[in-house]
Amino acid sequence: MLDFLKSLFAPQKPKKPNRKAVHAHHTGKVAIISADSHSSDPYNDGAMHSMEAVTVLPAWFLEHQSFDSIHFVYPSDSLVPPVISPENRELLMRYVRDICPEPDSSISIYQKLNDPDSTVKEISSLVSSDPMLAAQILKLVNSASFGVTQEVTSIGRAVTLLGFQNVKSVVLNHSIRRGVSAVESDLSLRIRDHSIMCSSVAYHLAEKVSGVDRFTASTIALLHDMGKLLSPMIKEKGKGINLSMTVPDQVLEALIASVFAELWKLPQSIITSLEYVNHPYFYTLSAVPGDVRKLTSVISMANLVSNAMGFPDGDPIYHVKSEFLSEIRFDDSPARWVDGSMAAKIEQFRAVLK
Repeated sequence: MLDFLKSLFAPQKPKKPNRKAVHAHHTGKVAIISADSHSSDPYNDGAMHSMEAVTVLPAWFLEHQSFDSIHFVYPSDSLVPPVISPENRELLMRYVRDICPEPDSSISIYQKLNDPDSTVKEISSLVSSDPMLAAQILKLVNSASFGVTQEVTSIGRAVTLLGFQNVKSVVLNHSIRRGVSAVESDLSLRIRDHSIMCSSVAYHLAEKVSGVDRFTASTIALLHDMGKLLSPMIKEKGKGINLSMTVPDQVLEALIASVFAELWKLPQSIITSLEYVNHPYFYTLSAVPGDVRKLTSVISMANLVSNAMGFPDGDPIYHVKSEFLSEIRFDDSPARWVDGSMAAKIEQFRAVLK
């Protein structure tokens, strides 16, 4: 079975960009042309001769590739992680259930896709029962980025070509949009754009970390700010949530996202990772369960990069604590986390999720 994202984002040898072209075309769709030694500057009057390669870099990367001007926030090292009682979690579950209705039929497709015994025929039948989802699947498989030579009109053929992992990404995104339709607002639109960017960054950062599945990282990143969207409505319902101590809003929002995932019966690894996804900004490594430390480290980095690259979620830009970076063998320089080659791949992934 084809792995669409694996082939689409196969590693490529990065080309050195023409910096004059970068400077002259700082916004919009930017073609950074790497010329060979016989080529003249394509943005001057001279004729353009043979070229080595053309790499299209997104405007957000060119506008924000320098992290030097970013004001990072470093929370106190004395913060103590919260203790969440089963009663508080159940209360949160009730609040989230009241705000977001039970997931629609598309989430059952997601769960079926996680079943190793599922067949293409079964998945295709379920997808076909949801016309809007079926239309999104066909739109994706026929997109220019996928590159099919003949139009695909069969759902079964589309599922086969995309592979279960890619169908899962479309299904989850479809389910989330329906689930939060009741809270559509400027905030929800901003969170959606931020989460799509974060999911795209997480996918590619995860490729650099052994033991982290890039699809799982992408899914968690897509969901990580659900708590930010739901938190204001939960607070309006009362102050029945009693934590053992004061905690940052971001930590409570992560807990709400985790409860949301639990309500939707997503895999336990996703539920647990979401609960701790913002811990790398505030607490020590020991505050996060060992089996999700790498995942939460990758997601927190992806969140930082997304904020710094012009897709804000409204929070200050917190820096990931060094021990979490060491856990996944990254240094503390965000400018080296995303280069031009990765930025181009991230933009392709983001276009797929949009």
